[in-house]
Amino acid sequence: MVLDNNLQFERGGTFAGASGMTLTDISIEHLVGKTYAVKDTEHGTGEEVILRLVKNDSGSAITCANQIVKFGVDAKDFGRYVDGTTSIRGQIGLPIDDAYASGFVIPDNDYFYVVQKGPCNVATHGSSMDVLAHEPVTTSATGTLGGWLASYTEFILGTLDADARTISTTALVWVDAKLYNVSGSGT
Repeated sequence: MVLDNNLQFERGGTFAGASGMTLTDISIEHLVGKTYAVKDTEHGTGEEVILRLVKNDSGSAITCANQIVKFGVDAKDFGRYVDGTTSIRGQIGLPIDDAYASGFVIPDNDYFYVVQKGPCNVATHGSSMDVLAHEPVTTSATGTLGGWLASYTEFILGTLDADARTISTTALVWVDAKLYNVSGSGT
């Protein structure tokens, strides 16, 4: 993975918003999927956060609410083109960078950041979770953090920072996305 320290636009914004450009389908295609190393300024940990520049290719605007987005299924979409929020339990996805304010709108065909590694607040599934600190967590079918411990057949988004057994709207996750064995055979 090649990391860069020079973001293309500020965290919490989009390419079109920062540049004032009218977007086309090929505005900055050469940068889609590129990763950037930045210091954690959202949680005060001083840790490194790896951001991935992605494109909203869902066909509609995405309104930020600490959710997890999934990637399209066409050739070369993975890790590059977002197709909305996760819609299947345990689905592969990454959380939208929590530098985006709740309610911020990412227009279709615009570019934004997701967290590939590091601390990030993620919306929780329902009104509560039953997961303890440092346990592996996964995604839900509603673009949120699953309210259960990730099983061996599910995508592991990362580990939960603290116990999440009380009603909450977000939980801090140490994102370190890992793929999984879909057959569950352990081989």
